Amino acid sequence: MKTEVGELTKATKTIFLIGFSVLLFVVTKLVTGRWLPTAEDGVWFQFGLLLVVLGSFFLETHFSKPNDVVINSISVLVTLLSLSNRKDFIGWYIMVIISGLLLVLSLLTLILYNREESEFSQRNRIAKVLYNISTFAGQGRLFFSVIFLLAIASYYSTKSDDFFKLLLFWGFITIIGPSGLANLVDRLIKLRVKGKIQDIGTIIGILSPNVVFAKVNEDVKIDKYDPVAIRLSTSARRKEIGFILGDYLLQNEKWIRIITIDSLDKLNPELEIAQENSIFYKKGSVYKLTEDEITNAFKDKYIWKNRKGIVGIVTQDSDIGEIKFEVIAQPDVTIEEGMLLKTMIGKDEVIYQITNGITEKEALKKESESGFIRGVAQQLGIWNSKKSGFDRFGWVPSLNSILFLVKSEEKVDYTLGEGEILLGNIPSSKYPVVFKLEDLVSHHTAILGITGSGKTWLAFTLIKEMIDQKIKVICIDFTGKYKQDLDQLHPVILVPEDIIKRANKALEGIEDFRVSDPKYKKKIADIQGYLDKMLVKDFMEKNDYLAIFELPDISNTFSVLEFTQLFLQSIFNYAKAQQEKMQICLVLEEAHTVIPEEATLGIGGDFGRSKGIVGKISQIALQGRKYFVGFLVIAQRTANVTKTVLNQCNTIISFTAFDNTSLAYLKNHLGENMVNAIPNLKELQAVTVGKAFKSNNPVIVQIEKRSEIIPISIGKK
Repeated sequence: MKTEVGELTKATKTIFLIGFSVLLFVVTKLVTGRWLPTAEDGVWFQFGLLLVVLGSFFLETHFSKPNDVVINSISVLVTLLSLSNRKDFIGWYIMVIISGLLLVLSLLTLILYNREESEFSQRNRIAKVLYNISTFAGQGRLFFSVIFLLAIASYYSTKSDDFFKLLLFWGFITIIGPSGLANLVDRLIKLRVKGKIQDIGTIIGILSPNVVFAKVNEDVKIDKYDPVAIRLSTSARRKEIGFILGDYLLQNEKWIRIITIDSLDKLNPELEIAQENSIFYKKGSVYKLTEDEITNAFKDKYIWKNRKGIVGIVTQDSDIGEIKFEVIAQPDVTIEEGMLLKTMIGKDEVIYQITNGITEKEALKKESESGFIRGVAQQLGIWNSKKSGFDRFGWVPSLNSILFLVKSEEKVDYTLGEGEILLGNIPSSKYPVVFKLEDLVSHHTAILGITGSGKTWLAFTLIKEMIDQKIKVICIDFTGKYKQDLDQLHPVILVPEDIIKRANKALEGIEDFRVSDPKYKKKIADIQGYLDKMLVKDFMEKNDYLAIFELPDISNTFSVLEFTQLFLQSIFNYAKAQQEKMQICLVLEEAHTVIPEEATLGIGGDFGRSKGIVGKISQIALQGRKYFVGFLVIAQRTANVTKTVLNQCNTIISFTAFDNTSLAYLKNHLGENMVNAIPNLKELQAVTVGKAFKSNNPVIVQIEKRSEIIPISIGKK
């Protein structure tokens, strides 16, 4: 394994500098017969070699900077110009010119480069070109080696033994190098004690108490999830154990991200990091562990068991209900909106659902930036298997807590109670979303979303479930679709064609009557009486559980609204008169045609009376709950539906929506982050919240597509 010079401690480098300097005097003695040279020939080769040694150990351990080139150039220029016999030195004029050019180029680099400007500005681009030229040609080992080689070629015969000795010593320093010699000595004297583990790199930065970045030594083979031990540079005695999460290439250097788990002394007190006894000992080292060097205590740790699901760490600005996190998932870990994350807060495993992602950037190294993604997740809480839902958790995870992806294969325990229905699962998980059908009906429910998002599938699923549980379902549909789509369930058609003709005749011109007009009151009383006795009562007392109320005119005419209001009033009257509980659900398909918002009534004539009729329907919704009459409101846009009814819906199921009015309305029920997720929902995905659901917080659910009932209109598609 090749070890970089920068891995040697300052003390070690000092020891080797002294050793090489002593060796330099020995070579001087062998070549000139004196410990200290007096002639120019001896001075020159000793000067050249000394600069090479200094450059190798202290001046330029990794790379040359323009400042280094300035110093190198001035040193060579001063020495060259001080020679008394310049003709004897081969290439004297050339080296003076080169030294002068390098001095000018390095100074120009320092003058031109401006950190405030873009890297691509003309000024900085010129500075970059000058930087590359000056730092390459002016690096100490290369520059001083040229001076040394020219010096020995000038003063010694290339065939002499002295020339060979000097050339050999130069090659020993430059080719093998101090680090190579240090590594060789370390192996030869075997200062590494038994139990030594492999040194693979150096810590570059501490991202958080649990996450560190390290630079990997050359020729070191590593794999993701390899266990490692680290010695943090903040303390010589602090040793942690963890594993490699992934590797990155930055400025042609291999970096790794390490997740630490706990103190090495706790998880493997017998494992000795012997670097203290090595010439390579330093703080901030990273050591690779073998399978035999990790204990059961390490393997039992929550982080290690879930290591393949790590996706991020909690960042600042997180709160109890919502966390922000930096995504550190690897390419083989896919995350998307709706997926679940988990983390430990004390002894509790708390679940969060991803609702958003934002791209950002951070500085990893000087003049280097890296993009990353900051995610947003909303708290669902702690899973309660007995109630088949989440309980809210009352605190926020610590900063830099590790977040894990909940995998689709993870088993989840739950039990369905009486009257409870499985709506679907949270995306990419086995966590169920369960609702109680009785609460969904009794406390009113709104199903919202654009065409094709899944409203019809869900509505028909709920209708089928309600029929199975002997809940009277009446679908008020002015679109004409339900009669055809629900044909397989054999619905009762409450308003046959002959009744529609009679109703149209009875309601003809009714908008021209005043409310106080006796003729108007008689017309209304006749219609109401007929509806009470012949339609509503007849259906309620039979063993049929599905009925459809439809009218041919789908526009918001006064007559349609009036007849619908009378019909709903009849249902309310019947329910109110019953002594025994009977649950009734009124399904309002395309709810804006039944309970339109005031601004969208679209009715000519007496606007006040039309508004009053919608108000009466709203009052039925408000009071009907007392008598077990519930509304299932289905709408595309909340802007077109009266808020008097919508605001009474204690359960909300929202599919994909885009209009700002709907999103603004939903924000009051779901919160801003869940609302931000709504436009990106996939087919049959919805956000659910409210009385009927077993979880306290809003949840994104993938609704199960059942085969027992397929709407005919959808089946044809």
